[in-house]
Amino acid sequence: MGPELDDAAAALVSLLPELAVAVYESAPHSDAVRRGAGRELTARQMAAVVALARRPGATMSELAAALGVGRAAASELVERLVQKGVVQRVPDAADRRAVRLDLSPRARALAEAMQSGWRTEVEATFDDVPGLDPAALIAFLDTLLDRLKGHRPR
Repeated sequence: MGPELDDAAAALVSLLPELAVAVYESAPHSDAVRRGAGRELTARQMAAVVALARRPGATMSELAAALGVGRAAASELVERLVQKGVVQRVPDAADRRAVRLDLSPRARALAEAMQSGWRTEVEATFDDVPGLDPAALIAFLDTLLDRLKGHRPR
């Protein structure tokens, strides 16, 4: 890696924790939590909500993989979210033994509102940085997320 990439990597490493906190404390997230009507969610629970918003009908194994946790941890997490009225277990029409997970209608609306708010900020930022290649950035961030979750490229 050349000096320019070393500097870019160092800058990004210093920004990652700040980015994580900013996303968690952002208005779209805070509004969604506040509008949750007393159903305040932990960071891990919110991660599950975001994962299920992206993957409606996921199985427990798929959710566990998306969150980078074991099935037991995912099952415990889902149980808490079911008790809070955030997640629903839905029988799989094709396989009666299988159970699919989905957000409750209220939780889905909150997740969509949160993602819409984030989208507004992302689009505005793309406008502020016109030379940025969105496809390259998305590919980079997808790969970085996989690595941070312990998945290595083949």
